[in-house]
This record gives sequence, C-alpha cells and structure tokens, in this order.
Amino acid sequence: MEAGDTVLTKHFETCSSNSKYTSHRIQNELISICGNIICNEIVKCVNNSMAFSLMAEESADIAGKEQLSIGVRYVTQTYDIKEEFLVFVELQKLNAEAIASSIIQFTSRVGLDMSKLVGLGFDGCSTMSGKENGVQAIIKKQYPIACFFHCASHKLNLVVNDQNNLPEIRNSIGTVKETIKFFRESILRRRLISNIPLLCETRWSEKYKSIRIFDSNFFEIKSVLSKLVTNYDTNSATRTKAYQLSCATSTIGFIVCLKIIAKYSKILELIVNKLQAVDSNLHTVHQHIHSNLLEILKKRRSMSEENFSLIFNDVRNCAIQFNLDIQIPRVVSKQTHRQNIVTSTPDEYFRISI
Repeated sequence: MEAGDTVLTKHFETCSSNSKYTSHRIQNELISICGNIICNEIVKCVNNSMAFSLMAEESADIAGKEQLSIGVRYVTQTYDIKEEFLVFVELQKLNAEAIASSIIQFTSRVGLDMSKLVGLGFDGCSTMSGKENGVQAIIKKQYPIACFFHCASHKLNLVVNDQNNLPEIRNSIGTVKETIKFFRESILRRRLISNIPLLCETRWSEKYKSIRIFDSNFFEIKSVLSKLVTNYDTNSATRTKAYQLSCATSTIGFIVCLKIIAKYSKILELIVNKLQAVDSNLHTVHQHIHSNLLEILKKRRSMSEENFSLIFNDVRNCAIQFNLDIQIPRVVSKQTHRQNIVTSTPDEYFRISI
C-alpha cells in the first residue's frame, strides 16, 4: 500500500489464504525468476556488444559457503562501457579446474557469445592467475584471444600493504582497527563518536576512507576514550579496553604514523575510486596514475623535509592538545623492534625512520 501498488493491495485483501504467494519458498522462487530475467537481459546486451571481459572473485558468504561472483564488462556499439554483475555460483572445490569449470559451465548455460571474450579480470593469487594451470590459463586454452589482467586496484593495494613491513606502521594500523572495532561492536559506544566505517582490507576504497575519517575525528575519539576509562557506569571490560586503546593512541610514534597514513590515504582513495569506476579505461587510468599519483609522490620525495614539516606540525598540535612530550625514542646499542637512528631532533628522527 505504501508503495502505491493498489492492485497488489487489493489482491492481499480479497484473495484466499492459499493464494497469497507470501511463503518463503514462493518468495525465493520469485526472486530467482527475477534474477534469471535480469541475467538474460544482460546476456542479450553482451551478445550484441563489440567485445566483453569476464570478471570473477571468490569469497565466503556469511554461512561459510564459498561463492564465486561472476560479472561482465563490455563495450556497446556506441562505444559506451558497461559493467554488470551476473551471478553467484557456489563452489564445491577451490582448485583452478573447479573454478574454471564453473565459469565455463555458467557462460554456456546462459548463452554468452564467447567468441567476443577478449579479457579476463581476476586477482593475483596463483589459483586464478597461474600461467600454466591457473583459471585464466585453462579458460585461454578454449578462448585464446582472451587476455588476463590482474586487477589494477588489487595490485596497488598489494604495494601499499608492503608498508606493513615497518613495525610502526603495522602496529598503528592494528591500533586503528581495534579502536574502530571497539566503538562499532557496541550500540551504546557507537553513539559516542561519529560513524566510522570498518577498516576492511578487501574493500580498498573503504579502507582509505576509514583511515581518513578516523584521523579527522581523532580528537573526539581520544576524548571519548579518556571519559570511558573513568566512567564507572560502564563495565570493567569496557574501561580496561578503553584504557589500553587510550595508551596506544597516546604515543608520538602512533600519531606520526596516523598523520602520514591519513595524508596518503586521501590521495589513494581518489586513485582507487578511479580504478574501480565503471567507465574507466586503460588510457585514462594510465594518465591519472602518472599525473595524480606518481607526480605527487616524486614531488614530495624531492621536497621530503618541507612536506614532513607540515605533517609534523599536525603532530605538534595533537601533542599540545593531549599534553604529550615529543621526544626521540631511547637509542640503544642493539634494537630489533623499532628504528635505532641517532638524530638531533624528534622531527628528523621520525622523518628518517618512518
């Protein structure tokens, strides 16, 4: 009734109880029929296109079942780029042969014109990308003109994740994750701060967005953590966790890492959104990477002292706000858990070590 469908409303009001079609089985069947109709319409559009690529990604659903999502990206006769999701296929096995077989069987069942298949877009794991026995190699044996492309956004994320080799960066990311989780796992605590999305490692644009929002609300988060530590209306577990997180986020090393990560997350978020855009193509992405990412990085590396001084000014403001002393960490003869650099000033130490 609220949707304005008077015909359906009248049907529910006048029909007999055995012809309402509202049981879960009927509802699931209707959803399945709608899905098949949409899928068939997409397949028609793909078959009428100039060429298309297949995209596939495997992940587990909430029930623990392994699902393979299959999508298509195609070029219309008017040179418009379209990207559509087709189906989830449940996988019984996770080897390359089983995944490739599932993809080929599905494309055959829905009637995709595989003579127009020119691209395969998967992640870089050996099961999917292996040159000899990977999914892409198996499919290419049947359709030789299909070229494999490792997802560009995934490759960028792998490069960024290499920064976790630095203990300070790895520990700071872990602290950010734990803090966000601490507030989001409780409805009462979630209301105390602005809504911050979870830092998800597999949703790259959301990851960078999460870090950016965390940094912009850092003062608020610190204030709430301090209040929770001494709030005896909460349980002891909450106070203990709040104290641990408050201590972890009160070190100069953490604040420096947060400011650095947040600064570059703003840049990476734009790049990833561009890479994942439906209408993106290799030429525009190549230009975007060179002009908006590489040039920025080169410029900041050539002027590293000036750029880091701007970051460290933010760190000083945080230190003043939280009554923290900015000092060089103690240097010892042998250090395995952090950088052990002899410098004259704190900003020089953190610029070189992080």
